[in-house]
Amino acid sequence: MQCADRLRGIAKIKGGIDLNIVVLAGGYSPERDVSLSSGSLIANALMKTGHKVLMLDLYEGIDLEELSEEQYQTLFCDNKTYTYKVPSNEPNLEELRKNSNNGRSLIGKNVLELCKYSDIVFIALHGGIGENGQIQAMLDNLRN
Repeated sequence: MQCADRLRGIAKIKGGIDLNIVVLAGGYSPERDVSLSSGSLIANALMKTGHKVLMLDLYEGIDLEELSEEQYQTLFCDNKTYTYKVPSNEPNLEELRKNSNNGRSLIGKNVLELCKYSDIVFIALHGGIGENGQIQAMLDNLRN
């Protein structure tokens, strides 16, 4: 079965309607670049099947207060093309931490709120927090 066919099957869960889907990618991991690349491909495939998608970096998040009303209304979109080329070097995680306002938190600003707002969260994280069930458990608790 092709990936697009599988993704179309997700829409049937909600009676064939278009969904707002968060693709969680990136994160604070040596594998963040691979995750961002995978997340881009996944997000693009979901949009091709008619869904509105927000690709969201787990670690960096989004500062919603800095968005204009138009930007806020188009967070979930179906006409954007995400691209990410994996660099030859691993990401410098200390530099990433210094440039963010997260401190020691592994989850960026508004990530959980946006996930709660979405119909589905597609976890495209690699390494640590994305593969050990922690994010899935946190998302499960959001719905309860």
